[in-house]
Amino acid sequence: FLNLLHKLSQKYGDIYLVHLFSTPYVVLSHPKYIEPIVSSSEIITKGRSYEVLKIWLGQGLLTATGQRWRTHRKFLTPAFHFNILQNFFPIFCKNGRILNEKLDALADGKPINLFPIIALAALDNVTEAIMGVSVNAQKKSDSEYVKSIEILSKILALRMQVPIIGDDVIFNLLPHKKTQDKALHFLQAQTNNVIEARKQDLKKMNMNSLGGSNDIVTFQGHDTTTSGIVYSLFCISKYPDIQDKIYEEQKIIFVDDIQRDPTYANPAVFEDPLEFRPERFESGEIKNPFSYLVFSAGPRNCI
Repeated sequence: FLNLLHKLSQKYGDIYLVHLFSTPYVVLSHPKYIEPIVSSSEIITKGRSYEVLKIWLGQGLLTATGQRWRTHRKFLTPAFHFNILQNFFPIFCKNGRILNEKLDALADGKPINLFPIIALAALDNVTEAIMGVSVNAQKKSDSEYVKSIEILSKILALRMQVPIIGDDVIFNLLPHKKTQDKALHFLQAQTNNVIEARKQDLKKMNMNSLGGSNDIVTFQGHDTTTSGIVYSLFCISKYPDIQDKIYEEQKIIFVDDIQRDPTYANPAVFEDPLEFRPERFESGEIKNPFSYLVFSAGPRNCI
């Protein structure tokens, strides 16, 4: 899909229109078109594909708009201050050691699918740090909680990618509907149990709002993190020289210049855009902040 978009951008330029079934999509590939849109404090409503997420995530930070979104954003932003995140380092280190042990056991020179392995580690981190509950996903990957997360994530992703089953009328006729509802019921019950146990500390928002916020952080915190890490590892695996540099850097100090999206392919924005060169992020090559939007930008950037 990304290769197709790249070819279309080469053919039609920095802005063009495509139709997916009956839905028109405007594709932008230059900061000068992207900046005024994502910087707007008025254009904050998500696209129609996000509607299916409301089944699980409700009207929370990811899916809400208007004053409801502003309230959620204001309420949740302080929780993601770096000083607070530092308190979670022991959790990340503990779960990281478990992940290392699993990877060491699989290091036999054969290809492996990293996505489910990284996803379980990310799920352990986000549930323990945000919910205060240890689900031990890495050690209990067959638990009902882990399976329900996997099932619901896959079904909702499918509904976002295939418009015809994104329609409730059609989807409700499919067997996926029953599977979705079973997983959703279990996860909502677990969320409510966590909130009930900590109710005295969480009086500022109603139960539905808290549940939606909790589910959003759980979903986004493990799903997008997993995708970013796995894709970066895939890119790094193709370049032994980059691997050597990472190893040497880690012996000195942990740096953050590798975990970047290397997919931007506009030569007017990035020199040699298809070359995997993490150093570009520390050399000042990125002049326009709106040319690097892996976490979006503007008022609706990733919290």
